[in-house]
Amino acid sequence: MVVAFPWRMTQRDVAHRLFEFLDEHAFGPVLSASPERFPQERRTKLHAVQEATRRERERFERGASATEIYRTYHEELQAPGAADLHRRLRELDLPTLDDVRIDFEQMAGDLGVGTSGSL
Repeated sequence: MVVAFPWRMTQRDVAHRLFEFLDEHAFGPVLSASPERFPQERRTKLHAVQEATRRERERFERGASATEIYRTYHEELQAPGAADLHRRLRELDLPTLDDVRIDFEQMAGDLGVGTSGSL
């Protein structure tokens, strides 16, 4: 994934870009998944992963800086229960934070986050 960024992005702009990426590629598809798309017996599972994803998204939304969002991303991947949440999301054919890892890391690196001398 190659992304062009303006040279003069503020810390807030960078944080917004990282959050926006995660929202579009990981959180949004889960939160907007329609229960009607799933058989009745899977709707309870959908509701549970949507609630977990909503709480996860809120933790990212509180990130005041790009560095905090980057750190939160890695903490969420290692959090107790993360593997279980990812498994449940995959069973419903929904994206996980781990699924977008390569693109997120590329974007963060392009923005100077998570590297030496990062924001």
